[in-house]
Order: sequence, then C-alpha cells, then structure tokens
Amino acid sequence: MCEYCDFKKPKPFFETLKNSVTCLKSGMTGLPILEIVQYAYELDINISYCPMCGRKLTEENDAEV
Repeated sequence: MCEYCDFKKPKPFFETLKNSVTCLKSGMTGLPILEIVQYAYELDINISYCPMCGRKLTEENDAEV
C-alpha cells in the first residue's frame, strides 16, 4: 500500500485550485475508483489496481488494513 491508495486519508495524485485526481472508495458502491474533478465536473472510473504502487485494490485487501 502507498500513500495514494490509503483510503483512510487519500492523497491526490495531482491537485490544483480547480483540478484534482484522487484514488478513493466510491460512496455509492464502496469499490475503488479514480476520481477526476475539473471545475464543477466529476468523472469516476472504476479501477482494480493502484496506479502508483500496483497493489490490487479488492475488498479482501482493504479488510486486512
């Protein structure tokens, strides 16, 4: 696990005043997502692996944390 895929305190991969990219758990499904926010628009992409450390982001791994 790395600082980017720690769902307790997610650190953004990229962040400016109006843009951000973060790996976190979906509030609706509980699955890991890549959240891309630009101005007032948001895009959520389901992911299986952390883009930074390559750890598999499954419910089994999250339960161990």
